[in-house]
Amino acid sequence: MRVAFIVDGFNLYHSIKDAEKMVPARPQRWLDLRAFCESYVRNFGRAAMLEDVYYFSAIAAHLEPAKPDISRRHQTYLDALAATGVHVSLANFKVSNRYFSFRQCRFRIWPFRRFIRVPLPRCTVLVQRAEEKETDVAIATKLFELLHTNAADAVVLVTGDTDLLPAIRTARRLFPTILIGVCFPFKRHNADLKRSVVRSFKVRKEQYAVYQLPDPISLPNGHVIRKPPPW
Repeated sequence: MRVAFIVDGFNLYHSIKDAEKMVPARPQRWLDLRAFCESYVRNFGRAAMLEDVYYFSAIAAHLEPAKPDISRRHQTYLDALAATGVHVSLANFKVSNRYFSFRQCRFRIWPFRRFIRVPLPRCTVLVQRAEEKETDVAIATKLFELLHTNAADAVVLVTGDTDLLPAIRTARRLFPTILIGVCFPFKRHNADLKRSVVRSFKVRKEQYAVYQLPDPISLPNGHVIRKPPPW
C-alpha cells in the first residue's frame, strides 16, 4: 500500500510550539518530516510504504519587524525539507487594515488585569491583520490530484483544521476505495475531522523531538544546511 502525507505547515508549527512549552529541554522545530510521517505508515499494515510527503506553508515576512530573520530561518527549514525529498509548496500572507471605533474596543493597562472602555466614540484604532491565503485550497487541490491520478492508495492529512472537512467528505464520496486519514498534531484534535475519515492518529508531545534532522545537512553539491541557532 502506497501512503502519501499532506502537511498543513502552520498547523503543525503551532503544535510544535505548544509541545516545546511542555518539553522545553528537547529541540523540536528541526523536524525530520519525512521520518516523522514514515513512523505512521505502519498503521496501514506491514506492506505499507511511504510514497510522498507534501508540505504546505507560507513565509511570514510581515513579522520581520518584530522577529528579525524569521523569513531566513523558515527558508532554511524549507531547504532542509526539500533536501530530504519533501515536496514544498508556498502560499502567501495577505495583510489588511481594519479600523475600529473606541466603543468597540476594550483596553487593558499593564500590569492590571481589568479591561476598560474609553468613551471616545469619534476616535478609532487601526488594527493590522495578516491571514494565510491559498493554503487550504492548495491542500484540497493536492488531495484530489493524488486521488484522481491514483498516486497513492491512502492519503493522510497532517492537520487539525476543520476548513478541510468539505474536501475530505467529497473526496471520500468520489474515491471510496482510497483510504483517507488524519494525523492530528499535538493539541490539534478535532472530533468532526476524526468522524470524517477512515483512520486517525494523535501526535504526543514527545514525538516531535524523536524525529529531528541532522545538523548540519550536507548536500551532494557541497552545500551545507545548518539548523538556525534558536532552534
